[in-house]
Amino acid sequence: MSNRAWSGRAVRQVVAGVVVVVLLLLAGAPAARAAKRRVGVTVSGTSAEKIHEAISVVLRHHGFESVHADLSGDSDDVAAAAAKAGHLAAVVFGEVRDGGKHLKLRVHGASGEVIGEASWAEHGGAHRLAAAVERTMWARVGGALSKAHALAAKVEKTEKAAPEAEAPAEEASPAASKSKEDEAADAEPAPGARKHEKHEAAEEADEEEAASTGAAATALDFAAGPRFTSRSLAWSPQVAGLRGYALSLAPAVGVTAAWYPAAHFRGGWPSNLGVGTNLEYTPGLKSDTSGGARYPTTATDFEGDVRYRLLLGGAGQLAFLVGGGQQSFVLHGTATALRSDLSDLPDVQYTYLRAGVDARFNLPANLALMVSGGYRDVVNAGKEGYLIQANSYFPNATFVAFDVSAGVGYRFLSMLEARAGFDLRRYQMNAGSNVYMVSSATDQYTALWFRLAVLLDGVAAGEGGTAVAPRKTSPETDASAASKPDTSDDSKGADE
Repeated sequence: MSNRAWSGRAVRQVVAGVVVVVLLLLAGAPAARAAKRRVGVTVSGTSAEKIHEAISVVLRHHGFESVHADLSGDSDDVAAAAAKAGHLAAVVFGEVRDGGKHLKLRVHGASGEVIGEASWAEHGGAHRLAAAVERTMWARVGGALSKAHALAAKVEKTEKAAPEAEAPAEEASPAASKSKEDEAADAEPAPGARKHEKHEAAEEADEEEAASTGAAATALDFAAGPRFTSRSLAWSPQVAGLRGYALSLAPAVGVTAAWYPAAHFRGGWPSNLGVGTNLEYTPGLKSDTSGGARYPTTATDFEGDVRYRLLLGGAGQLAFLVGGGQQSFVLHGTATALRSDLSDLPDVQYTYLRAGVDARFNLPANLALMVSGGYRDVVNAGKEGYLIQANSYFPNATFVAFDVSAGVGYRFLSMLEARAGFDLRRYQMNAGSNVYMVSSATDQYTALWFRLAVLLDGVAAGEGGTAVAPRKTSPETDASAASKPDTSDDSKGADE
């Protein structure tokens, strides 16, 4: 049995549905990404503008607002002053050397300290250097930038709360009252002690941030598009009482999604725990017999899972997942084509548990390679009516099944990726004892697919490489600072 018919109306309905879903996601995406984080960027040297633009592209792609900062140097004091004046979470200094062949990058936190460093060497000139920066910058300093944003927000919150906590209480008794100058002298902590308290608060925030943030890659990956599905059902040995089936490139629609809820607002291991789904449907499919009879046919595959991923730095990610689903291929009778006339072709309804892996590897030029596979433990294939494990067919059948998929993606916008690929699902049946004297059967499904994906990055997206720890003073230095008068502008501002 072969062939299929697919109406033009069904095609239009499928395409319209996919377009509506993608537009809805795009409409909601700006709200999800509304919270911008400001980072000052300054680059010096040959082709500085090209490198500056590459850095800005990376920052915008990960939800930061890039601000041009024309600074005289890259010292801690200059960075701190720029961050304070521009309300910046971080300042990025870049120096292009050797005519556009080398780049040295430093990331300063809001307090001015160096929190991340990276360097590149490309002998193809500034164009290749800029491409390398776009491709790998986030993997090298993304973690430092995300941490700087979180720490700046915490420090800002603490500073806003400080005036209320330090408000002096009025004395009730006139006899015990002191002059305002004496009260201020008693209430005001020693300048060195105040600096020490600030240092401890910064260290506490740093430790809390290290525990609550960290690598968080994509928060939502939603993809939809057309599929072109083929099916082949063959018996071994082929006997007169059973009919095979062949289907070639029937148009269908597919939707896949992977969602990591915690990645929307934090990093760390919770941001790598998620759920996924894969939905496939072939509308308007009809199966034709050699005698001209036509049977409406339902072909679906629905699967869901829970997953945990490992981030591979800038190289990609690897997710391990467990779940289950059901794949069906069922023929329906009509007034002119009775299902009983096709009793030599059983339907299938594979209900399965699944364990698998889903990997994504980032390639140059915004390309990505996606590979996945899984084992399907078939719980049953349907035991009623014309289903394959009914008593009239193969009640003692057992199955071994697996699926594999491979594809490539091109991320042409920060939130959009075009994808194309191929997948295979194969069910091998051990028939067991049966009236047909069949020993086994192979039911195989292949498909070519094309998808448009919407990608929303997490709040702390990227592994970030090895960040440079902020410089910390020793206990002896802290004690020394506490015993010395503080004449800094910071102390003056506090007194005022």
